[in-house]
Formats: sequence, structure tokens, C-alpha cells
Amino acid sequence: NKDNIRNFYVFGWRKVGNGTFNDPVLSNVHVSSTNGTVWEYSPHAYWQTNSTYRFAGYANGDIVNQGDDCGLANDNVGYNADSDVVTFTNYSVSDKDLIVAISGDKEIGNTIGVPGTVDMSFRHMLSMVKFTFLNASGNSTLKIKNLKINNLDMNATGTFAYSNKKALWEIDQTRSGVCNILSGESVLSVAAEQSNSVDCLVIPQN
Repeated sequence: NKDNIRNFYVFGWRKVGNGTFNDPVLSNVHVSSTNGTVWEYSPHAYWQTNSTYRFAGYANGDIVNQGDDCGLANDNVGYNADSDVVTFTNYSVSDKDLIVAISGDKEIGNTIGVPGTVDMSFRHMLSMVKFTFLNASGNSTLKIKNLKINNLDMNATGTFAYSNKKALWEIDQTRSGVCNILSGESVLSVAAEQSNSVDCLVIPQN
């Protein structure tokens, strides 16, 4: 949530008049904050007069801890400012959440003045599936192992458009992927007359 996001990456484009967004202001640049209020990035970009700007941001996990581990390679993420769409190409699901935001137009007139901040409202690109186990026994501990979901597409290309604020994924109908929620030596313990939960992230699909 807004209280613990500390890292994300940003694309920014500028256009003049009714032209196209052909001036890349920021290109997959790491933005970070220690307090969630003051944000820093490098190298700095500067406002220009008579211009319209559009920005998009994303984070692939590690949004709380300091560092730049939430970025994706340029081959796997891009922002088309003219269509106002962010595309995640051949994205593979792991244990990291994927969030995205598009700012909308920010216009600078004849004088720069005090432009203010660029607002970002992040949304989730992935779905979380949660399993909760209830142990009705009064005197034994329940052990859950080898829990997985079959027939998933765990690698796909997805888009997020400013026009409808929705995540759209190109799902492979063969769906041979697996989400290994508990595998190997991993065990979920549920004490007597207690419950315990485990979850995993997946690309949204039927």
C-alpha cells in the first residue's frame, strides 16, 4: 500500500502541441524513497514549457526494501505513451507481486511555475490464490506438503491501459504451467483446533 512502497521504475515521454510523444524523458529509471514522501532518481529530468507529459511506473516485487531489485529488463517492459499502454513481454511469475500505474496527461504551459508532483495510482497485474486449512482435531498437528495448481499459464505477455485501468494477458490455451505452492521440503503446519494459510501469485486466467 501507499505506506510501504519505497521503490519503483518509471517511463516518461514528452510531446509539443498536437504531435506525438517522441521525447523520452525517463526510460526505465529507478525511483526510490526512504519515507514514502520524498522521491529520488538519477539522472534528473527537467520540465520544459509548452509540453505535455505522460508517465508510467511499475514494480516487480521488493517495493519495501531499499534497492533496485524490482526492475525488469528493457526487453520485458515498455511504455507506449501515444497509446498510453504499458506492456510486460514474456513475463514469468515468481513470488514477486507486479504493480503498475499510468499518470495521465500533465501539461506545462508558457511558464513552468510550480508543476507539483506526478500522481501514481498503482494496481495489481497478478492474482493471489490463497489456501486456508482448518485443523478440527483437538490433539494433533496437521502437516500439508506438495501443494500445487496445475494447468496454468505462468509465462505470458500482458498489457495495462490508462483508458480502462485493466490488466489484460495473452493466455496460452495449452496451459502447461504449474504453481508450486508447497514443494520439496516445504511444509505447512496447522496446530490442533487452529488454521493456517498459504498463497501463491498467478497470472489472471479462467
